Amino acid sequence: MSRRLLAAAALAGLLAAPVQAAPRPQRLAAVGVRAKAPAFLAVELRLPKGRSLDQDTALRWRITETYAGFQYTAKRKDKLLPPVTRWRIPFSAEPADTGVRLFVEFRTCRGQDCRDEAADYLVVLKPSLKEKRGEVPVVVKVAE
Repeated sequence: MSRRLLAAAALAGLLAAPVQAAPRPQRLAAVGVRAKAPAFLAVELRLPKGRSLDQDTALRWRITETYAGFQYTAKRKDKLLPPVTRWRIPFSAEPADTGVRLFVEFRTCRGQDCRDEAADYLVVLKPSLKEKRGEVPVVVKVAE
């Protein structure tokens, strides 16, 4: 990550004390996924027309909770990214209902009008050895 992006993230407070996740995340519909195999949470930010990500501020995602059977397979559960609208988070899961809580922080702008945004999701998974799906879509819809 560039020094400029890290400096902007620090100024925006993304490197300081973490923002607390909401007490009740938005629960997503259960999704089937293949068990005991590499899989991904495929996260996509959907921005309203005319709104864009602030290119000077990092986007941050973090796994705040995992449930029995969910195995996060990357090195970190908390990551800063350059402003992007799509990314993948690797995991694997045992063949039993499980889930993960995902918290995303980012900054959007419409011209000079910028605002900090956050999304908090409980992703419910139904892993099965018979399931073929290896990606679980998580769509973050940003309000007008």
